[in-house]
Amino acid sequence: MNSKTISILILPVVAILALFSSGCAKKSEARPKMPEMIVSVVGFKAIQQPVQDKISLVGTLEANEMVEIKSEIDGTVEEVKFEEGQKVHKGDNLFLIDQNKLNASLDQAEANLKLAESTAERYKTLTESGAISRQEYDQAAANFEITQASVNLSREELHDATITAPFDGTMGERTVSAGQVITKGAVLSFVVNQDPIKASFHVPERYLSQVKIGQQVEMRVAAYPDETFNGEVFFIDPKIDDLSRTALMKAKVPNADEKLRHGMFARLQLIVNVTNHAVVMPDWALIVKGDEISVYTGNEDTTVAIKPVHIGIRMPGFVEVVEGVQENDVVVVEGYQKLFPGAKTKVRFEEEAVATSQGQ
Repeated sequence: MNSKTISILILPVVAILALFSSGCAKKSEARPKMPEMIVSVVGFKAIQQPVQDKISLVGTLEANEMVEIKSEIDGTVEEVKFEEGQKVHKGDNLFLIDQNKLNASLDQAEANLKLAESTAERYKTLTESGAISRQEYDQAAANFEITQASVNLSREELHDATITAPFDGTMGERTVSAGQVITKGAVLSFVVNQDPIKASFHVPERYLSQVKIGQQVEMRVAAYPDETFNGEVFFIDPKIDDLSRTALMKAKVPNADEKLRHGMFARLQLIVNVTNHAVVMPDWALIVKGDEISVYTGNEDTTVAIKPVHIGIRMPGFVEVVEGVQENDVVVVEGYQKLFPGAKTKVRFEEEAVATSQGQ
């Protein structure tokens, strides 16, 4: 085969290759470009708000003041001057004990006092003149002092026949009626002052470094489950209970409407610390892997990055972020399972979640 024949054979092959290459180029130019993948997620803008560090406790309510009304003398109840449940003021008359016998005893004691006084004066004169011994005068003077004491006692008993309220408060049940004979020490009724009321509770010793006078408490009782009562710590027991290893604490709670009663069971939140400008976000945005905690962050309609965070106080549904997220940073709360660092996102915000957090 000569060179002319070879040239004739090559030309068709080159032509075919050229046509094939031209067709492939046209197909490549006609292929549409694949769109970039964008992941739709739900985001939340981290907010700044006060955060309270609380200790959950249980306690019992105690009246501010409460005493039993008792008789200091024997006698007959002459009159009851109040109704059960009545408001009374300090010094108001509550019970009157029959005073006839007491007045008679006082009259007798005062008569004996006059006789003892005149006897003592006469003996003094006789002693100075030497008519009687010094010993006889001393006996007369001592008798005068004894009689004076008897008069004072009769006057006190007469005063005790009128029983008055020791402070402002509300009267409880009375246990006696007019005409009833009573003995010294008998319980007649009780008076209670419940505004403010005291919440008594015990704090484990491990928290003692965090508690102090003046801290606030939030309290709930079964009778009013939807209402929160606020008070202030005024007492911390200086000693620790040997058995429970707890310290007794008390808080005063305003109680003008007297909804709260002595003896009620209470659930309390003792606020031991307040951070006024804490960064807060939903706790379901957290990605936990072992000891590491992170979140996906980014801006609206852009790429996301994963950041490690340090968290502080936990609240219902939300958490304080100590480090890693700033106010107004966007964190992904839903859909982060489909993400990877650098992924493009389309962010939808949950306004309801923001409102819920601000109401915590």
